Order: sequence, then structure tokens, then C-alpha cells
Amino acid sequence: MDIKREAAAALAHEVKNPLSLIKMNVEQIRDSIDREFEENFNIIEREIEKINRLVTGLGQNMVPIGIKGLINGIITEYDISLKDKNIDFSVTGGEGIYVTGNTDKLNILFFNLIKNSVEAIDKKGEINIDISEADDLVIIDISDTGGGISEKIMDKIGQPYNTGKEGGTGLGLAICTSIVNEHKGSMAFKNTEKGCKAEVKLKK
Repeated sequence: MDIKREAAAALAHEVKNPLSLIKMNVEQIRDSIDREFEENFNIIEREIEKINRLVTGLGQNMVPIGIKGLINGIITEYDISLKDKNIDFSVTGGEGIYVTGNTDKLNILFFNLIKNSVEAIDKKGEINIDISEADDLVIIDISDTGGGISEKIMDKIGQPYNTGKEGGTGLGLAICTSIVNEHKGSMAFKNTEKGCKAEVKLKK
């Protein structure tokens, strides 16, 4: 095993330890409080399991994925978790449309893109996601009413540490770029009259 793989294996081991403790404590808290928060705990446990799969290298196979179901799952988690914003989500198209990809990584991709749209919206707004097909590609457009991206950073989107957010690192979109490249797809951003649109193209 080379040094990089040894380091990755050691990191995975060290991440799994706190994850196990977090999961144990979440289960204990879950058993002792009101069932009103049941779905919140379901989200926490699903996210812990996603992290666990990523650090252990599981779930790396490329499989057919119903893209609308994947995106609706992310939106559902946001609907439950958002407390201080009033955001209307809508998804159009996508029925029966599949992409070939890694489920965990595509979850990260679209979670980050939707997160950026959520954070761009101050208190109230809309996020519209349109899914369509063209030849052997699936096109996912994510549009928001968050005011758009500064032109100063538009050309450098996807580069680490390039960010328009206060306290941001730009790593989220750098990771998105890496995932899109792994899937041999493309990603582009442009400002609209009301905000920003991210366009992702993935192979069927």
C-alpha cells in the first residue's frame, strides 16, 4: 500500500470513530424526546450513513439513477430542515429519466448546488429545477431568485477558494466540478433576471 492509500485508510478509520459515537448519541437522544422530531432524526441518520459509505469507499459503482427521485429526496430534507427561510421548491420534467452515476456522489453534487441556491436567497424566494433530455444527455437546470453571482468570480467558479460568500471557501463548487468531471459531464452557471441558473449535463 502506498503512502497516499495508507493516509486515506487512516483518515477513513479516524472519521468512522466519531461517526459511530455520533450515531450512538443520536439514537439515545431520539429515544428520549418527542416524536415530533422523528423525521429530523431520520435525516441525521441517513446523512451519517452517506458519510460512512464515502469514507469506507462503498457505493462506488456506476448505476442507473432516477434523477428526479434523487433531487426530490434532497428537497424533502431541506423542506424539513429549513426554519428561517420561506422557499418554494419546484421540479419539472424528469419522469422516467435516468443517469448513469454514483448515487452518493451525485447526492453531494446536487445537495451542494441546491445549498448554494438556498444560501443565495435572503428570506423568501423560489428554486426551480427543470430536468430534460437531449440525445444521450440529461440536462438539469437549477434556477433561483437569489440575486445572482458577482461577475468578478463568475469565470473562476469551481476553483478552490474562489467564493462570493462571507466566510466561504469555494470548496463546495470545486467538489461539484470534480464530481461532474468524474461522470464525464459538464456544468455551467449564468445570471438571470432574478438570480442564477446552474446547468448540469450528465450521461444517460
